[in-house]
Amino acid sequence: MTKFIKTTFGLLVILAVVGSVIPVQAELNFADGPNLLANPGFESPFARQCCHAEPGFPPNVPIDEVQVANGWRGWWREPSFPNYPPTCDNCIAWHRPEWREAAPFSNRIHSGSNAQKYFTFFSVHEAGMYQQVSGITSGQRLRFSIYMHAWSSNGGILTSTTKDNDMSLKVGIDPSGGADPFSNRIVWSTPTNVWDNWALFTIEAVAQGSTVTVYTYSKPRWGMEHNDVYVDDASLVVVDGSSTAATATPTTAATSVANITATPSKTPTAAPTTAVPTPSSQTYTVQRGDTLRSIARKFNTTVQAILALNAIPNPDIIYPGQVLKIPSASAGAPAPTAPPAGSSPVPTSAAPGRLTTYTVQRGDNLYKIARKFSTTANAIIAVNPGINPNRIFPGQVINLPFDNTGVKKTYVVQRGDNLQKIAAKFNTTIAILQQLNGLSDPNKIFVGQTLVVP
Repeated sequence: MTKFIKTTFGLLVILAVVGSVIPVQAELNFADGPNLLANPGFESPFARQCCHAEPGFPPNVPIDEVQVANGWRGWWREPSFPNYPPTCDNCIAWHRPEWREAAPFSNRIHSGSNAQKYFTFFSVHEAGMYQQVSGITSGQRLRFSIYMHAWSSNGGILTSTTKDNDMSLKVGIDPSGGADPFSNRIVWSTPTNVWDNWALFTIEAVAQGSTVTVYTYSKPRWGMEHNDVYVDDASLVVVDGSSTAATATPTTAATSVANITATPSKTPTAAPTTAVPTPSSQTYTVQRGDTLRSIARKFNTTVQAILALNAIPNPDIIYPGQVLKIPSASAGAPAPTAPPAGSSPVPTSAAPGRLTTYTVQRGDNLYKIARKFSTTANAIIAVNPGINPNRIFPGQVINLPFDNTGVKKTYVVQRGDNLQKIAAKFNTTIAILQQLNGLSDPNKIFVGQTLVVP
């Protein structure tokens, strides 16, 4: 059921939480108190942020590429070898984003005359905005809200073309007022994706002192030509003046850790979809400490079977109070049987035209599996959308970048080809072709070149 709510600004909003639509328990408005943020609408002027920290720059030199709205600052993970390489041949490059004003593009401005954007070009980032706010009373419960959306595309098309590019948009509050975006004190909302249409992200926490810091966050998965994030119309308000325990507390399960509200789109959008339950399913309410793997064991089923019944955008993120559909014992897939000790792992032949699959064994990681089958970890990641390369587990079934005969699927580039045409030919994306073939520049392919295709 969808519940429409009229806010104090006369806007109609729809509440959607982690891929599903739920009723709202309370009005979403800013009537709880005055907005404590400076320049909440990201209006001009925009100024260069200080300062360059790279070798070779004198002290206190502002960064030309980082132009931020008055009152705000940009933060980013500094690219560095070997984990966040700024340049590479067989991996995705990490760059510091560029920050600019969103004007004059009206569809990228939520209200007023301007908004903030930041972006990376053919690369990825871990970055966002922040603002420290003083004059807070310790123990006050605060709500931070901000409108955000992302644009992810290869080429100049003005709407996102790579919806599988997980942007991990979220917001956070550091109730101790720190300026470290990687601090474990920050209370974060659940990461999610919103493409080309504004959505309201909200998080609550209890102040632990006289200063708090609010954050936005993004971390794209693929190095697309355009990895852009837009932010506008932020608010930090005191929800109430109660002084309970002065600890960081996420919002309740009734409204989820991340409240995402979307204004009516300027362009039509598809209605939210939910998984259709099968007759042989039951439900389970997630408890504190649960994971999909522990729930699967509890009901004698598999993680894959649970994912098949539920619209879960990120299998590594579930939250207390979330209701999941669980396959009944008769419907659950039997757990895979491990091969005899000492035997070689054998990939499973898929149906004709499908990729080969492999069942993860105890002690496996993606790099070991890649070596076993003479491929690369990047190639395996590319044909397993949503996989966490640092979290694979025994019994998990993954795709291998081979067809059902065990042979790598390849394509020889013809005259007139480009990655977009080849991606369309094989019903895949440019990003996946880049990953499978270690292409740092999607515009540099040549006639006669052999590409691996999914």
